[in-house]
Amino acid sequence: VIYNLVENRMDNAAITKIVPLEGRAMAVDVLQTGLVWSGGSEEWQAKLEPAMKPEEKMALGMGMFIGPMDFPPPVGPLFHPETNRLISAKFSFQQLARRGGARPMFVADAKLMNFVEAGRFPTGTILLGQAEGKVLAVTGSGEFYELDQVALASFLQTPSDESADQTADQTADTEAAPNRSSGKEFFESVGPLDPVDIRSRDNVAVNVQNGNIAVYDRGEITIFQRKGETYQKHASLELNIDFNKRMSCVLDYQGNTIVLAFGNGQVITVDGERLVELNGYQPETRSAIDSVTGSPDGNWFALLYRNEKLWILDRQNDATVQRADVTGQGGISTVAFDSDNQLWVADRTDRLTQYDLATGKIDQQFVPGGDWLENTYRYFLAPFYRICPKPGEFYKLVTHLSTAGDTTQNQDVDLRKSAQRANPWSPLWSGLAFMLVMLFLACLVFQTRDY
Repeated sequence: VIYNLVENRMDNAAITKIVPLEGRAMAVDVLQTGLVWSGGSEEWQAKLEPAMKPEEKMALGMGMFIGPMDFPPPVGPLFHPETNRLISAKFSFQQLARRGGARPMFVADAKLMNFVEAGRFPTGTILLGQAEGKVLAVTGSGEFYELDQVALASFLQTPSDESADQTADQTADTEAAPNRSSGKEFFESVGPLDPVDIRSRDNVAVNVQNGNIAVYDRGEITIFQRKGETYQKHASLELNIDFNKRMSCVLDYQGNTIVLAFGNGQVITVDGERLVELNGYQPETRSAIDSVTGSPDGNWFALLYRNEKLWILDRQNDATVQRADVTGQGGISTVAFDSDNQLWVADRTDRLTQYDLATGKIDQQFVPGGDWLENTYRYFLAPFYRICPKPGEFYKLVTHLSTAGDTTQNQDVDLRKSAQRANPWSPLWSGLAFMLVMLFLACLVFQTRDY
C-alpha cells in the first residue's frame, strides 16, 4: 500500500511536456506547472503555476497519492523564437468544469518569465503551433487562427496603469473599445471555408517548415495549405489499411513526411508532398503508442509508447526504426525536438537530457537531487518491492496471457483504449528470485551448522 501511494505521487510529479528554449528548456509536469532549471540551486523552479486557490492546491496535493491524474492536454506553452516569447494557457478547475470556452492567454518574455494575461485563445483551442514565424491556434471544430503579433506587442508595451484604465473603460462601455477578454484583437481567423472536425489533438499536426496542417479522420488524411491569407483544403488521401478505420491514431507532420501511429501498434509513413504511402512498421505489439514527435527537418521521428520505451524512426538511414540509444528506457515520460533537431528526453520523473542524434552524445543533462520522498522511493521502496514475492498480483499475469493484448494476431485491438498494466511478469520473476534467495540461504545454514 505504501509503495503504491508513493508510486502514484512520483508518477504525478513526472515531466509530461518539454518546451525547448534557447540553450535550455521549460519542463511541464502533470499539473501543467511550467518549470525552469536553476543552475544555482540545481533544481526545477516553477515559473508558470496553475490558477488555483489554496484549498484546491491542498486537495490536489493529497490526491496525487491516490491515483493517476488524467487532465486534458495543456494548451502551450509555445516558444516563439522570433519574439522570444512564451505563450500558454493556465490550468484551472473552473476551466476544467466548463469543458470548453475561450481560455485566458498568458504571455512572457522567455528570459524574464514574467507571465501576464493577454486576451484569450479562440474558443475550443486544442493545439498551438508555429510555422514560418507565425503562431497558429487550431480548434476542435477544425478552424485555424493566427496570432496578431503587432497587436500583442502593442498590448504588452502598454504601461500597467494605462492598461488598468483601459480595462475600466472597457467594462464601462464595451462598444468603445475591443473586448480584450474575447481575444479577437490578437487572433484572426485564417480559414478554412470547409473545416474538418478534429476528434483529438492527437489527430492534427502543424508543419514547422512550410506551415501545412495535416488532419486525420477515420482512415483519411487531409492536408490544408495556406494560399494568400487563408488556409484551403489542398489534398486528401484514403489510407490503405486493413483494420478498423475508427482505430485511434497519433500523428506528426515534419519535413516532407507524415507519420501515423495507430492504437494497434501499426506505424505508417506518408510522403507529405505527393500524398502516397511509404513504409509500415510495428515496433511494439503489446503497448499502446503515447506520442509521435518529429524533428523540424523531418529526418527523425520519436515514437514513445506507454511502456515508456522510446523508438526512433530515422528517415536518413533507410527509413529504419530502432530502439533509441538513450538512458532511462522503460521510464521515459515525454520527448521533444528543438529547432536544431536535437532530442530532449525526460525520464526518471524529472531528469531532462539533451541528445545529439547525429553523434549519439549527450549535450546537456539536468538532474535534480530530489527530496526525501523521492530518494526513499528510488533507493529503498522500489528495490525492496521488486525483490519481494507478490502472490496477490499473479492475476495480472493470468489476465495478460488470457486477454487479446497482442495485436500480432488481431489488428483490430486498440491498445490505447485499454488500461496500461505494469510489467505483468513481475510477480513471476520476483517470486522465482525470492525462492532462489531463500533456497541459497537455507543451504548455507545447513552447511554451516552441525545438526
